[in-house]
Amino acid sequence: MSQKNHLLLLLAIILSITGCQKTVFIDVGKVTPRLVVNSILQKDSLLKIQLSKSKSMMDTSQSINLINNATIKIFEGDVLKQTLTKGISGSFTAAFKPKILTNYRLEIENTGFGHVAATSMIPITPQLVSAKQTTELTPGSSSQFIKFNIGLKDEGVEPDYYYLRAFIIKKGYLPGASNNNVMPCDIFSDDNVIITDNSTLKGVIFNDDAFTSANYKLIVYTPYRITKDF
Repeated sequence: MSQKNHLLLLLAIILSITGCQKTVFIDVGKVTPRLVVNSILQKDSLLKIQLSKSKSMMDTSQSINLINNATIKIFEGDVLKQTLTKGISGSFTAAFKPKILTNYRLEIENTGFGHVAATSMIPITPQLVSAKQTTELTPGSSSQFIKFNIGLKDEGVEPDYYYLRAFIIKKGYLPGASNNNVMPCDIFSDDNVIITDNSTLKGVIFNDDAFTSANYKLIVYTPYRITKDF
């Protein structure tokens, strides 16, 4: 085959490859918004509920469509505890603090989304049985890690998930001082961990399967060393 034919063949291959590109427009249609109910129950805080409208995944705006007008009935068990009708910046605040191991039901109406209900409960706080720090070498590591043995006990009333974080505190630190005196540090675990999060808030997330209704020793470790200052 001549050099000219080689060049023509190469040009044909290039044209066939580039000719495969095609712009495709996706019609997602009109997305019907839904009611978003957000509430976190804490035994030492007033019960708060936030209402908003969901957004399409194609909506790139930073705004949140908050809802301030609604009728929210809060039931403690089967008893109507309070009715809320006016929110501020999408937030509705009750006049009471929720109790542990008590079912709370929200019934929400007059939002344009029909009748919406949600139920939740505060579980029993797990018992911290023990917390011991060691400086053992972690198997497979080249450096010395600070190792912690943490004993926990869960009553197992409901399936629970826990988020454990660790902080390095400067010696002699007093509350209210510079934030540089308290720093979150990476912690890891190879033991019953659901998710290891060391890039955002740092810490480990695990469930209660291993220590439900029994003492269980969870092992976590960090690459930080104890110094004369921390």
